[in-house]
Amino acid sequence: MSEVEAQRRLGSSGTRREIENEEAESAGVERELWTLRGSHFRYVVLGVEGKRVVAVQAFARPERRTLRYRDLGDLDQAKKLGFYIYEWITPRTEGEPGVRIQARGTDPEYLASYSIVRDRTPARKPAPMHDAAAAGPPSGP
Repeated sequence: MSEVEAQRRLGSSGTRREIENEEAESAGVERELWTLRGSHFRYVVLGVEGKRVVAVQAFARPERRTLRYRDLGDLDQAKKLGFYIYEWITPRTEGEPGVRIQARGTDPEYLASYSIVRDRTPARKPAPMHDAAAAGPPSGP
């Protein structure tokens, strides 16, 4: 999604706040904090790179936790990183990056925050196979 489209959607239900984070900006990612009204989420942080949203992190209101870990994905398919930290990774497809989704909280059923991040690692080309049989026996002294 473009930065402009994300700002248009969030603008109707929230207020944009500036975040100064030299470390993130030096990596080429600008962060935007949005305080939301009338939502189950209190804050949303966007990670923007080259006018495209590459990451979203949402923080639930403690008094209105309604999103369960299982609402994001099958817990049997998630990697469990801590007591209440779950991670799902969707692999990259042709022309599209993979996505990492992580949910965190202190409650066994309801999450406190979740993030969706596009995979930024370049696709690796498989290493060329070396056919030992075709090469023949090693030469040596």
